[in-house]
Amino acid sequence: MKMKFSADNHICEPADAWQTRMSSRMRDRAPRYEREGENIVGYVDGEVRQVINARAFGADLLPEDAYDVEARLQVLAQDGLWGEALLGNLGGVVVMSIEEPEFALACAKAYNDYLAESFGPYRDRIVGHAYIPTTIDPRLAVAEIERCHEMGLRSIIVPLWPAEPYYLRKFDPIWEAAAALHMPVTMHAHTGRWFRKLIWNDLPEPQVVNASGVDDDRDRIALVTAGGGISMPQQGYQALQVAGWFIGSGAFETNPDLHLVFLECGSAWLASAGQWYDEIWTPVPGADRIDPALAAISGVGWPYENRPSDYLRRQVHTTFQDETAAVANRHKIGLDSLMWGADVPHPEGTWPRSQEITGELFRGVPEAEVDAITGGNFAKLFGLTVPA
Repeated sequence: MKMKFSADNHICEPADAWQTRMSSRMRDRAPRYEREGENIVGYVDGEVRQVINARAFGADLLPEDAYDVEARLQVLAQDGLWGEALLGNLGGVVVMSIEEPEFALACAKAYNDYLAESFGPYRDRIVGHAYIPTTIDPRLAVAEIERCHEMGLRSIIVPLWPAEPYYLRKFDPIWEAAAALHMPVTMHAHTGRWFRKLIWNDLPEPQVVNASGVDDDRDRIALVTAGGGISMPQQGYQALQVAGWFIGSGAFETNPDLHLVFLECGSAWLASAGQWYDEIWTPVPGADRIDPALAAISGVGWPYENRPSDYLRRQVHTTFQDETAAVANRHKIGLDSLMWGADVPHPEGTWPRSQEITGELFRGVPEAEVDAITGGNFAKLFGLTVPA
């Protein structure tokens, strides 16, 4: 099997990535890491906002060479990985939870500068997602998108759980700018208000239960299984909702070059999503016996040229690691919609057994389809050339 491109990997940023790139006025508030015993602790505004075992950050894979890109590529090559798309650990979840506009933009600019400086020379093999805060003035967001594009960054990332729904008209300029510059809009699981509610616990919404704080084992298991804590069911549902926002608001109709990529949100939900969306706009067989207006659940006519499921297959993509349902349903989902990710260096990822795991996962799948899912689709979407 050919070397693969991971559409979902992570980097542990240098401890001073923000402090060395932000103005002196905000330096004391800047995000930072500290190694404390077996953990890496993330701070914002001097407050603890993340505590994760150092090995989960990849301290065992890249202890001293985490910021040496050549060394990183060698570690990836040991597992048959030729390239990757990267999201920072602190920049990915903690920084995306900052909603104060001026501070959020300053943190985002520092993070984007770090990506461009560190990985710019390797942009043919490494894609860094430029973070764009959505709580700032959309004009400033567009300016940052354009600045990141000039620096060579190929995509943007926004929170999966935003402070305001993305169907609002105020966000249209952001999607238009991303489409015009052919920069896919990515969203990663657990980012934004979901993480802030779970860890910072200073917001009433969304309804997230921190299962780790529940004493009863039975109750905790039930909550985790249903999506409480760091688990997947809520992320797939949120991806379904966000995709519906983009489809129903006309963002995809207006911007055919706009692409939405969900990272680590699962893939199997896409097998049913198109039908679910379409059914909202399909006349219900028995409703007209009550009132003709009820023949369609929406009560209004579908205003766009294509069906919701058409936009879904054309412009929505998602990553997965070892999800057998995604492979089994690849044609129903849409082959072009699927991208494989190793999730290096997180412990739920496939490193260092990516070849073994994908070999079993794609057993019996035609080689051309495997190549598309493990690199070709990503390369086409993000403008890369994956070697044979």
